[in-house]
Amino acid sequence: MYVWGNVNAGDKAITKGTVTSLRHCYPHSEISVVSMFPRTSAQFEASSNYIRNQFPDITVLPSLPLVSRDGSLFIRALRTVLLACGLFCTPLLKRLCRSSPLLFAFEQADMVLLNAGHLLFWSDRMGQKRRILRSFILPLVVARRLGKPYGLHAQSFGPFEFSQGGYVLRRLFHYVLSKADYVSVRDSRSLTELEACFTRREIGRIAVVLDPAFYLGGRDESAASAILQNHGLERNGFLAMTVRLSRRGSYDRLPAEVAASYATKVGEFVSLWVSRTSMPVAFVCQVPRDHEDAAFILSMVPSECREKCHILGYANSPEMLIGLYANACALVGMRFHSLVFALLSAVPVLGLHYYDLGPKIDGLLRDIGCGELSFSIEDVDPEALVDAASGVVASRGVLSASIGKRLAKLRRRSERVLRSALALPVW
Repeated sequence: MYVWGNVNAGDKAITKGTVTSLRHCYPHSEISVVSMFPRTSAQFEASSNYIRNQFPDITVLPSLPLVSRDGSLFIRALRTVLLACGLFCTPLLKRLCRSSPLLFAFEQADMVLLNAGHLLFWSDRMGQKRRILRSFILPLVVARRLGKPYGLHAQSFGPFEFSQGGYVLRRLFHYVLSKADYVSVRDSRSLTELEACFTRREIGRIAVVLDPAFYLGGRDESAASAILQNHGLERNGFLAMTVRLSRRGSYDRLPAEVAASYATKVGEFVSLWVSRTSMPVAFVCQVPRDHEDAAFILSMVPSECREKCHILGYANSPEMLIGLYANACALVGMRFHSLVFALLSAVPVLGLHYYDLGPKIDGLLRDIGCGELSFSIEDVDPEALVDAASGVVASRGVLSASIGKRLAKLRRRSERVLRSALALPVW
């Protein structure tokens, strides 16, 4: 299974939650976690340390040879050629397993599991398409060539836009999905995305499960209290907010004019909220670049309202974010895992999303019975969003209890799916 870097607290939560749920279902199993980074990378150590601190007996392996950027250009090219040849020659691939710890682990595994997340999509407006093919699809093809079962766990899928090279790309995604021994989605909207592009016969039976981050426990109360005290914020006395405009970066960058139009709407909401309620708004940064997006939005807010707004800065652990949201009266979020962290703290949420982010936020809220609290930023009226946020704050207790019951039911179902679908030995 895969682990991400050390920057996005949501990615940390996914991996910790996946290991936790696997250990709950298979308490004596041996688990190896595969990094997306080569052993020499600083990010390899950073991403590995968090997992090792939580699970000292976990084996952390460097990335697949084709993914790795270790070595000279010649060495990288040689590894690529050998692995590519191995995909068409199983004896050569098995021979390569002797020299690669990761390939050897694949060969010895009972199952290869692609960790949860929003990994498989294809959109002309999104970058990093090579990363999808190289880092997420290639390892599954390698597992199949080695004769190993593989699964795609708790994924969000889509959007799918196969405008260029459509036939080949669609066949590749179809191959990965149809050959999988287990596929689950973390939101029911992803099923809709798949069914719009593939038939049920092509993709087989797919279960809906909770995102692994819902298996986290504990919060960093001391760090959260220090941050809130530094900004003069009181418990249940502020509205938390996360934003994701993706104005830079290559993975999910938005065109500048689109990002600006979204920022304008969010700025209008913040202005109206502060004017009507006099309640502070605290922007929480799940990743460092969220700070820049929050500052961009606040530049559009009138100065008298801006005085009531705070950018809390980057929180680098799921436990810190859970602690922060536990003190908020509600969260208006554009980041999926911040919504999860707030729900873990029994704090009601409203979700803001747009097309390029995929269906995950809307799907999550619908699955927990709160579809009316999901808003498309392309269509939302800021005044309607203020009314919805005010209603959520007023009915916080009743809403939180209802969501808690729904989450408990979904968690039990997720555990049943994981036990039956993987069918790993329970020693």
